[in-house]
Amino acid sequence: MNFGLVQTAFLLALAGLAIPLLIHFTFRSRPRTVDVGSIRFLREILERSRNRKKVMRWLLLSLRMVCVGLLALLFARPYLTDRTSGSAGRFMAVLIDDSASMRLNHQGRPLLDRALSEAQRLIDDADDDTRIEVAFFNQDVAPFQSSASGTTSDARSTQDGRGSLREMLKRHNASYAVTDYAAALRWANDVCAKSTARRKEVHLFTDLQQSGLAWSEAPLLPKDIAWRIHDLGRELVNNVAITAAVPSRLVVRPGGSAEVTASVFNSGPFTLEDLPVALELRQSNRPIAMQQRIKLAAGATQEVRFELPPLTEGLWQGAISLEALDDLAFDNRRHIAILSAPAWPVLLVDGDSHEKAFQRETYFLDLALRLAVRSERSETSQYAPQTVAVPEGELPDLASFSVAVLANVADMQENDVRRLAQFVRSGGGLIVFGGPRLSRESSLVDAGLIPGTVAPNRLAGDLPFRLREWDAAHSILRAFDDPQHGDLRGLTFRGYTPLVPAKGAQVLARFYDQAPALVEQSLGKGRVLWFASACDLEWSEWARGPLFVPLVHQMLGYLTGLNEGGPVRMTLVNVGKDSAGARAPGVFQQDGYWQVVNVDPRESETDRSTVDDFAKRFGVSVETNEAEDPVLAASTGAVSLQFRQNEIWHWIIVALVGLVALEFFLANRATA
Repeated sequence: MNFGLVQTAFLLALAGLAIPLLIHFTFRSRPRTVDVGSIRFLREILERSRNRKKVMRWLLLSLRMVCVGLLALLFARPYLTDRTSGSAGRFMAVLIDDSASMRLNHQGRPLLDRALSEAQRLIDDADDDTRIEVAFFNQDVAPFQSSASGTTSDARSTQDGRGSLREMLKRHNASYAVTDYAAALRWANDVCAKSTARRKEVHLFTDLQQSGLAWSEAPLLPKDIAWRIHDLGRELVNNVAITAAVPSRLVVRPGGSAEVTASVFNSGPFTLEDLPVALELRQSNRPIAMQQRIKLAAGATQEVRFELPPLTEGLWQGAISLEALDDLAFDNRRHIAILSAPAWPVLLVDGDSHEKAFQRETYFLDLALRLAVRSERSETSQYAPQTVAVPEGELPDLASFSVAVLANVADMQENDVRRLAQFVRSGGGLIVFGGPRLSRESSLVDAGLIPGTVAPNRLAGDLPFRLREWDAAHSILRAFDDPQHGDLRGLTFRGYTPLVPAKGAQVLARFYDQAPALVEQSLGKGRVLWFASACDLEWSEWARGPLFVPLVHQMLGYLTGLNEGGPVRMTLVNVGKDSAGARAPGVFQQDGYWQVVNVDPRESETDRSTVDDFAKRFGVSVETNEAEDPVLAASTGAVSLQFRQNEIWHWIIVALVGLVALEFFLANRATA
């Protein structure tokens, strides 16, 4: 156990121990010896009584001195800490803001450099028994491992840990992420809750960006944490930023065009008379360069539109930038990308071709895929279907297709089955519709192109089959969770092909009799979707209903990635699952799509909050004077009235009361 005192100045009261000694030796009685003959026989008895009282008086003196010492110790407020538990006398959580706004220069240095220097000085000045946790924060928190143990016997590990901290502080750079103070406070609350130190401090090095106060919710923080805010921000910031750059279409057809709209924000105090805004796009060696000049008032936002020329096939990527000198350079450029590509090629395999077109298995599928989608803002469809009939014909080269659809296909040639299986395993998509011709003897089952075992077809009696439940969280069926977008329970079927799902297959929808209606299974890098009923009019009228087109497009969109955002997706730095590995602005190629990453526009806001605003927002008490520390106050003679849980003053009071009672008892016996 470690023993310490909160108010060591009260130990001066131990000088009061001289008072009982002074009283004892000054006022003790000195009797005069007189020989009386009549009591000479009692001499021996009186001698024994005097020795006993002498011992009791010395014991009484000791008790009084102990009581005075305990009284002085009571006001000194002793405490105990467990040395073996790893506790320390002081715990510091150091939080350093490394968001994009900390790139701002102040007095010739970025704010983050100043934060790192001051944090390093704070760590170096801490005592050896101080346990320190350090973390960088923006929208996320990146903790560094504990720098030291809590005892002076581990001085070497303390120095090694702080040496590692110094190296980490030297090589750390600012991020491009947004500020979220609530995330930092949640981390600080967690590490402080684990500490058993008597003194807990949180040091926050930041520019107090106002936008970081309302990003997310913070927990209710305990009152025993001392908060210190190290404000590094600038009062006046001259900044002009591009807060948005949005193409009218992310995907266009070769020869098509698009419009790019940029939002320019002037947060500075002066009007910009002739601000150049430039657009640059490049595909291979073909560049596009455009420029406009605008007048932008202080605190105003203005939109700038660029009408692009016809785009040849390929990915056009670049940025809209400002040619301006301001205090923050990271938001003067915003990346964009536009894909010029033909429609997604889809192979429709018809298993029961008819002479009349409307009776073919793929007739309604072909019509559905040729319809344009409103969200694409295009007059052309996003799919280009091509139909082939089997078993009369063989499959074309599958390398040029993204998805294949089998409509009531009973069987195919062995070579086609093998090629189709290889197509899916290489990353292609496959949709299989049931039908009267399909059976368990099909070679498609053996090749894994059907996610389970096919059972004999089931036909309805008096009542048709209906969908009862489906996975509303799945990308295909999420849009139908709202009945206003279409109620899947309204679909009716006169028959379907039952399927016993294979191991690993996921049932996405079921009929009322619990039979699978829609099943998904992975096959290599690709996916297979199974729909139990036919896609023509033989088993249902659903191909003529309002839900046929959206449901077919949802299935195709899932296999081509269009449901998740398409081949070009826009996101912000450090936001969402897709931003893993995209910690800086730019255009990055991901698995099956291109990702355009930009800085969150909130980081361009230069409005600052005060320390009082921060304290009020999160309900914390911010300390501004080191003398408020009860441990430090003892050295200056200040008195702290805040009691701590590890103090033992209540046990001293119990002992003092007991000793006073014993002193009263002995005092009566000693004078008797």
